[in-house]
Amino acid sequence: MAKLLVRELLRRCSSTLSDTKPQFGRHSEIDMVLAARNGVRALCKYMPHVCARTDAVKLDPGTQQRIDLVPAARVKPGDGSDARDMWCVQLLDIPRNRGSDGVAVGRAITLVDRQRLDTFEPDWHASTGPAVLHYAYNPQQPRYAYVYPGVMGDVWVDMTWAVLPPTIVAGGEPGAEIYKWDGGNDADVGLDELYSDELWNYIVAYRLLSDKGQASLARAMVHAQAFTGAINTTMEQLTGQNPNLKTLPFAPEVPGGAS
Repeated sequence: MAKLLVRELLRRCSSTLSDTKPQFGRHSEIDMVLAARNGVRALCKYMPHVCARTDAVKLDPGTQQRIDLVPAARVKPGDGSDARDMWCVQLLDIPRNRGSDGVAVGRAITLVDRQRLDTFEPDWHASTGPAVLHYAYNPQQPRYAYVYPGVMGDVWVDMTWAVLPPTIVAGGEPGAEIYKWDGGNDADVGLDELYSDELWNYIVAYRLLSDKGQASLARAMVHAQAFTGAINTTMEQLTGQNPNLKTLPFAPEVPGGAS
């Protein structure tokens, strides 16, 4: 993944907003970072693949697994980064077991229809075993997944999921900014550079909408339409369905539906 640095993204946005002499003169770094945070959340909400990753996760006892927030103690990041609390947007797959330590490679896990399992094995929630054979997931109930047999002891699996990147650290007060374009801060946004255009459009639209005047509003609409258009087109190509996102989502909740 090509890193997208926060300062490089904000430099591009500041330039578009004619706010570079000095940078953050009209749109403070704090406000720009807030817009960037919301943009990242919006992308992860409407295009979960942009924040997809695979990590080893220790399962809870039993069949029901809460996955909206998984604490750092139960995660071994697949990219080698430090363990952190994982906020899941959407479960994508549980491909295999990872033993009792999160390291060993175990048998494959297959997706099943929970209603079929209910029909043919009504007592399956009472079962336990040392490894997972199947899992069930309903995206309309994204906080939970189910595994069969129920977990007994320490059971780790590989989990492929869309997870919110670490929150971008807040910007500095005027005169003490930390993301100036000519500074040395190398913090990254947490998404691939491939999505820099979408974030640029989001941040610029977000900030222009805070300005007064018809000219700013007209410019904001251009960038907002570019952002929503990219979301709709990309998801239609990937899934065959257009989320029909029409307006710029402000501080979107995760997970949820398009507005």
